[in-house]
Amino acid sequence: MNAIGLIAATADELRMFARRLPPPGTPRQLNEHLWIVRSGIGADAATAAAERLLDAAGALALISWGTAGALAPDLAAGDLLLPHRVIRADDSFATDARWRAQVQSMVEGHCRIRTGDLLHSPAVVTTVQAKRTLRTTHPAIAVDMESAALAARARQHGLPFLVVRAIADPADGHIPPAVSAAIDGNGQLSGMRLLAGLCRHPGELPGLRALARDFAAARRTLAPLAAQALAGHLAPPAHAAAPAPGIAQAESC
Repeated sequence: MNAIGLIAATADELRMFARRLPPPGTPRQLNEHLWIVRSGIGADAATAAAERLLDAAGALALISWGTAGALAPDLAAGDLLLPHRVIRADDSFATDARWRAQVQSMVEGHCRIRTGDLLHSPAVVTTVQAKRTLRTTHPAIAVDMESAALAARARQHGLPFLVVRAIADPADGHIPPAVSAAIDGNGQLSGMRLLAGLCRHPGELPGLRALARDFAAARRTLAPLAAQALAGHLAPPAHAAAPAPGIAQAESC
């Protein structure tokens, strides 16, 4: 079976696949079905990681995996995003319709699924006001920083492409500055920098607790799909050896 290449920005988004992860940009083969790579944050990092993954694995399909921020106010933490389209300022990219429908059928009834557009942002969107501004100027329900770059690479190589992301930052939530300052370009959180920031600004602690709670909800949504990926059941329809089972026996999202 030809492998899927799955890319996520941060270690926390990949730890449901493996506890020990290679350095950012280094592909790892988990089994005959699946390669993963941690790209780091942003479009440039995602592009470089995807190219290294394609060179190493010869993957015939790509998945942008992880979390996203909500722009639409009716999205809740833990909602699963399977967007029809990824948009950025200069282009838009459709995800593979048959593959998306296959994955949607696997999780139907286990979690709330949204299929609206996903917007590319060149920077982390940390405030409620920034999300509202994006919502008024773009027809998108959520935002991330890597999927558009990965979609562009999939188009360039003629590969099926899918986005599987869970909402970890609702539209009415914010990312505390202490958290932003503690995360490096590889998506790695420094506990020491975070603690130092909270000591300087203890008022950010409630926001940190809310963010941790919402990220945990996103992880609960993604975990059953990670198990299906490890079992080889997330291949796009053209390459699947057999119909993919549902997640009835997996942890509910």
